[in-house]
Amino acid sequence: MNPFVMLVRVMALALLIALMAALTGCAATPDMPSGRTDAVTGFWSLPDGQGVIEVLRCETRADALCGRLVAYDGPDDARDYSHPDFWAWGERVCGSQVVFDARAQPETGVWQGRVYVRAEGAVYHAEIAAAGPDRLDVLLYEGASMDEGVSVAIGAAMGNLPDPIDLGYLAVRAAAGRELLAREQVWRRIDAVPGRCDR
Repeated sequence: MNPFVMLVRVMALALLIALMAALTGCAATPDMPSGRTDAVTGFWSLPDGQGVIEVLRCETRADALCGRLVAYDGPDDARDYSHPDFWAWGERVCGSQVVFDARAQPETGVWQGRVYVRAEGAVYHAEIAAAGPDRLDVLLYEGASMDEGVSVAIGAAMGNLPDPIDLGYLAVRAAAGRELLAREQVWRRIDAVPGRCDR
């Protein structure tokens, strides 16, 4: 077997093992304490005119928070054709999910989940921290998912070698995405939502 092929396969397998080790450390969180949810649930105005979301407990997971777009500057029947998730592609913008499965980290009080930024057509890993009663500091960054690592490892094991540049970018996102590729947003609490489009 070609030494280069063997090296790429070993690198893909090592990346998969590193991803699995990193992700299993934060795999389960007990039911969230009720007192901490008040700081992040409610209506939040997103920056750059992205709209207003409502954050509450997820319908499918009692230990996580989710958020849906309830108001934005656009027609109520507009469709989203930039979503990276094939199953969400073409759904109504109003009412679409923006925050996915944010879970409280007991040791820090920070909520970790994913956030969809419609203007960029991208879903980012997110850390959401209450910075007062009316402000959330949100850190968005590109991480690597377990699905990506598994896909690369299976492909490499079957002889489909990944592009070295793509493999390197995946490794950087997995190892240091938060430190190198992060940016901050500030979400502001609002009491009344003008022009709700989700009803």
